[in-house]
Amino acid sequence: MNPVEAPRSGGRTGLVGREDEQRRLLAFLRAADADGGALVLTGEPGSGKSSLLRLAEMSASGTTVLRATGVGAETALPFSALGQLLLPLRVALGLADGPVPSVPAVAHAVLAILRRAAATRALLLLIDDAHWLDEASAAVLAFVSRRLSGTRIGLLVATRPYQGGTFASCGLPRLPLAPLDHVAAATLLRARFPALHPMVRTTVLDLARGNPLALLELPPVLGEGSRGIGEPIPLPARLHEAFAADIPSSPRTRRAVLLSALDTEGDLRAVRAALGPAAHDDLAAAERAGLIDVDEHRGVVTFRYPLTRSAVVGAASPEQRRAAHRALARATRDRLERRAWHLGLAAVGPDGPVAALLEQAAQRHLGRGETGRAADALVRAGRLSPVRADRGRRLAKAAWLNADQTGQAEWGRTLLAEARQAGPDAAGRLYAAATAATLLVLDEGDVAVAHRMLLGEIDAAAPGAGALATTHALGVLGELSRLCGGPEPWGAYRDRLTRYPLASPQDGVLAEPAPDRLDSAVAALCEHDADPLLVMRLCPAAGDFDRTGPIRHLLHRIAREDASPPAARAWYFLGLEAFTAGNWDETGQHADRGLELCGRIGHPHLAWRFHHLRALVSAARGDPATTKALTDGMVTWAARRGAEGVRRKALHTRALAELGAGNHADALRYATAARQAGDPAADVPTATAAALLVVEAALQTGGTEVAAAEAGVLRAAGVAGLSPRLAFQVAGAAAMTAPDDQVEDLFERALALPGADRSPFEHGRVQLAYGRRLRRLRAGPRSRVPLTAALDTFTRLGAVPWADRARAELRAAGLGPDRPAGPATLTTQQLQIAQLAAAGLTNKQIAERLFLSARTVSGHLYRAFPKLGVTTRAGLRDALACRDRA
Repeated sequence: MNPVEAPRSGGRTGLVGREDEQRRLLAFLRAADADGGALVLTGEPGSGKSSLLRLAEMSASGTTVLRATGVGAETALPFSALGQLLLPLRVALGLADGPVPSVPAVAHAVLAILRRAAATRALLLLIDDAHWLDEASAAVLAFVSRRLSGTRIGLLVATRPYQGGTFASCGLPRLPLAPLDHVAAATLLRARFPALHPMVRTTVLDLARGNPLALLELPPVLGEGSRGIGEPIPLPARLHEAFAADIPSSPRTRRAVLLSALDTEGDLRAVRAALGPAAHDDLAAAERAGLIDVDEHRGVVTFRYPLTRSAVVGAASPEQRRAAHRALARATRDRLERRAWHLGLAAVGPDGPVAALLEQAAQRHLGRGETGRAADALVRAGRLSPVRADRGRRLAKAAWLNADQTGQAEWGRTLLAEARQAGPDAAGRLYAAATAATLLVLDEGDVAVAHRMLLGEIDAAAPGAGALATTHALGVLGELSRLCGGPEPWGAYRDRLTRYPLASPQDGVLAEPAPDRLDSAVAALCEHDADPLLVMRLCPAAGDFDRTGPIRHLLHRIAREDASPPAARAWYFLGLEAFTAGNWDETGQHADRGLELCGRIGHPHLAWRFHHLRALVSAARGDPATTKALTDGMVTWAARRGAEGVRRKALHTRALAELGAGNHADALRYATAARQAGDPAADVPTATAAALLVVEAALQTGGTEVAAAEAGVLRAAGVAGLSPRLAFQVAGAAAMTAPDDQVEDLFERALALPGADRSPFEHGRVQLAYGRRLRRLRAGPRSRVPLTAALDTFTRLGAVPWADRARAELRAAGLGPDRPAGPATLTTQQLQIAQLAAAGLTNKQIAERLFLSARTVSGHLYRAFPKLGVTTRAGLRDALACRDRA
């Protein structure tokens, strides 16, 4: 065996994800060429053991290669494997007359023959599927493997780790083949199936669990929507053969593994109850066969190889599967969802009671956020429904869950066609319309058309559809209304919220938003494990009115527990909340997660949300080129679909970037367009934020009348009472446009509002405007406090252009690197308040002690800070001590 080079990546012998194993294998071949040796490859079926043996054979130039493969049907034939490997041993192989020698005699004879053959040319013995070797051949080869040192004979054995046999525990060096990691598995899948739908790719990666053979064999049979609900994964012939060969022939053991496979939760108690008195022995036999692991402590039974479960179910007859499901249904009487599921799969024809039980189970699944299970239960319920209207309703709801909630759009399309053919009732018509509207948006259709279509069906069917179906349909209508952005779609949506009965009081909060209604709705979500569908319906209202914080944990749970459109939307709302709170790195992380998820589930229509998050951060941090590219993409996406709501967000973000860059006229143009586009009620945060930008930009371009008018419009909108942030925006705009004699009072009031600093970026911009205004009123020393505070905020956020502007204003106010602030005389009251603040008292405590208002205390501190040359309370004590020493 000459030294060999590792095959090049991507070459004929390259194995994706097996680079380390290939290096170790080639190192073994070099060592065996010099001094002999043995190595055992272990891994599950399909892990690549045979491929590595082929690589070894191709790499062993100048070497005699002998091969043998274990065959399950020949395990009882003595020396059958040696018959493949060593034909010259004629007597032992039964090819010549004479008595068959003993195993030790054969072992010595084989070793002698091999040594004699290796004297002139190195030998490589390749044994595949060693777990199926006959006992005699395995004993001989094990004997040989321990006596190869100094022989130039290499023995390479491939076996399964849990199948027992001689080579499972012979003490030879081992090379285990673990499942491919996610990156390698995804690389292999992309290389072989580049056009695979993202959802199918995700399903294959999940099912294959890193098994190379499964990654290559599953895609052709796992087209989206191709698998029947509750049926086994359709293993291709090669996969089925690889995994089904391990299933024992004993009927009792086969029944034990079948029950274990059909109980998808691996509930040991349920499996034992279904098996009956002999459960312990039957499960022990399956465990000895290397198929399952029984964990008594956790009460679960698991398959050692996940695909064995599919092979077991696929190997059973339909009647055997139905009988097993009936047994499991009896064993899970106390679990409605599982009992309904097993009864549904045990049924042969239409069964009204079982269908009703499955529909009830689906609703319970939905309450826990298990939308996939709910959809599966509804599909089975629909197909068991003897009444056509029931069948249509259940299939339509399943279609909606798949299209709108689980991301299985094509499966939803298939179910929608089935539902329409059945003729659904009023509730089913609403679910069918909601599904059709969702699919229209997925197909790049016009959102206004989808809105009109769904609205018409709601008006026609809602009176007889019931509150739950109506609420779900209105949830889709609300999403479409936000995309449309115009007053008519949004007004129609709000009108229907009051016109029709809803599933919960919280669902009507957007009809007439008010602080107490918003707070009670959010509190209701947090009191218990809220229905994730309800959380996502109310999340836009919580985001609009700055109440995402209390439900952040619910959004994180939805985002992390599922790969679905709601999970993507949850990442978006979390990203918006993080941006408002000034956690911009976190915003970027949420955007990255959301974009990755959109690609994984095949829903690119959701990606604009994460471009919006990225654009907001780039705009605030001073990257106008990136902001332009991202917002241009949003505008293009919106134009193709008539999504004015998305266009407005893009215009607002572009205005923010232009204002930061000092392009005030462009900022005013974009902000005005964002402010005027659509209906402000459809997107209150964007409308009010755009109005504040109009005020800021107009003041920079000399348009004081425009700024004052915009501040008046914002004040008249009546949104200040809905959240602290909205109140601060209204007050900030009023302060920016105030007459000179009211400037300090209005700015101080705005900055002292409760929760004013919850949006640090906007807070810093108001402080910057305050300082700028004071400096222009020739109050330079007083301007330094808000300007310094603004600089600190912008520096912390990484808002580079805004920090530069604050520095410039500070230099103009006489405070810069070359002109440090000098001491100034404090008034008696300023000194008294500063001393109390330095002692650790809060503004409220100081106010109570001196019989002042907290706002007055705050104003005195703002005026004292620049005189002492400090910017925060933390520096007061040292500054006062220095002043006293001076």
